[in-house]
Amino acid sequence: MGSLDDLEDATHLEAICSRARAAWLLDGAALLAEDDDGDYEEATRDFEQSLRLAYRVGWDIEPMQVPVGDLDRRRGIMNGPLYTSEKYPWPIGKHEYYLVPIVQIDLAEVSALSGHTFGSGLAQLWQDEVSMVTRIIPEQDFRSFEPSVVPAFVADGNIEQLQFDLGDQGLPSFLSNSHQITGFAGPYIFGPWDRDELLDRYIASPLCSASLALQLSALRHAVQVGRDRFSQITRLLGSFNPVQVRPEDHPPALFSSDDDSVLNTGDSGMVAMFAKIEAEGTILSGIFNSC
Repeated sequence: MGSLDDLEDATHLEAICSRARAAWLLDGAALLAEDDDGDYEEATRDFEQSLRLAYRVGWDIEPMQVPVGDLDRRRGIMNGPLYTSEKYPWPIGKHEYYLVPIVQIDLAEVSALSGHTFGSGLAQLWQDEVSMVTRIIPEQDFRSFEPSVVPAFVADGNIEQLQFDLGDQGLPSFLSNSHQITGFAGPYIFGPWDRDELLDRYIASPLCSASLALQLSALRHAVQVGRDRFSQITRLLGSFNPVQVRPEDHPPALFSSDDDSVLNTGDSGMVAMFAKIEAEGTILSGIFNSC
């Protein structure tokens, strides 16, 4: 299963995921013979996608609440005024509402931590009335230009221009409950909790080859160790539990969180920003489900 030291190494954890995917591609089709009513066959085919997109190495994000005036807007932020400037002003939606800031991630930090190339710049996620808006502020721009002040609508109390819930102080949540990202804890393999039963069933199946069972067992063990050691509430990379949406239906997650105390997602909501690496650079997208 690997030592605890091995399970603290991102390269080793990625190798566990890779071996499980390779073993599944080689022997996973044999499990289709166990299909009785069609559901198991569909789940078995779907599990190939799960191994690519739902079981991924990630880190816990460590946010700290700080007064909005102390926020470093060139660093990672959750639920606070993100970096804006004259060149990259506070975005406005199609109905002339100012957008709500959700999260800002420094891509250079992600590249250094993960060992994968995400480029550089500040990846931002903003909320419009019915959609999410993403953008990347290039490093040369946010390093060269001071952040602009938060728009005057806040000081003027003209809050109807925004789409947000007011916090306890009668202020927008991103002013009364802003958080700086201060560090990361991990790594671990994130695995969706609702796949546990299916994964256990595959491992125990008489149709599962010994080599496949070995690799899936190693994956299952590593996932559980990660759950035992880390909160996995707000994540860098990794994946997320399928509440209303599934990780298999989106590009790989760059950021995801179920933390209602920071992001107003509700008891069963979640927010995620996705990053797809293309030849032209990192392509972002996002979702916000609140309930």
